[in-house]
Amino acid sequence: MHNGLQDLLLINFYSQEIKLDFLSIEIPIPDSIKNFTNLFPYRIGLHLRRESRHLAMGIRSLTSEERQDYDGLFIFEIYLQNIYLLLPLLAWHRKPVWICLHWNQQLAMHSTLKFLGLMYLKFFLKYFNLKAVLFEIDDEVLPKRFRLPASAKVKIPMPIRSDAYPNFKPG
Repeated sequence: MHNGLQDLLLINFYSQEIKLDFLSIEIPIPDSIKNFTNLFPYRIGLHLRRESRHLAMGIRSLTSEERQDYDGLFIFEIYLQNIYLLLPLLAWHRKPVWICLHWNQQLAMHSTLKFLGLMYLKFFLKYFNLKAVLFEIDDEVLPKRFRLPASAKVKIPMPIRSDAYPNFKPG
C-alpha cells in the first residue's frame, strides 16, 4: 500500500473531533451472484459484479449499526459506469461523503458510458453533500468538460519519496 494511503487510514487518529468511516467496493461477492454473472460473456459478467459491489457498498453505508455514529464517510474506489444506484444511497446520508477518484476522469475521456457516469457524479456533487477526492494533482490539466466543480473537490497530493528526484529540464 502506498504510504500516503496508509497515512490516510490514520486520519481518525489525527482528527479527534471527527470520526470517519471507510468503505470500499473490495468485498467478497456472494456465490449466487458469481454463478449468475458467469452465465454471461466475461465483460457483461464483470460489469454486473461491479454493479452488485457498488450497490452492496451503498446499502452497507446505510444499514450498518456501527456506521450510525460517524461524522462522515470516505469511499475508496468507484467505477463511473457503475455509480447509478450508489450515488442516491450516498446522498441519503445527509453527512459529508468523500469519494476517491483514481483516473476516472481521464478514463471518461475515452468511454461514453464512463462520461455519462462523470456527468451524473457532477450532478450529485453540485446538489448533495458529496465531495470528490483527487489524488496527486488537480484536474485543471483536463479539458473543461471533464473537470469537477471547484467547490466539490478535495486534492490530496501523494507524498514524493525523498530518494527519487524528477529530472526536469529548466523551464
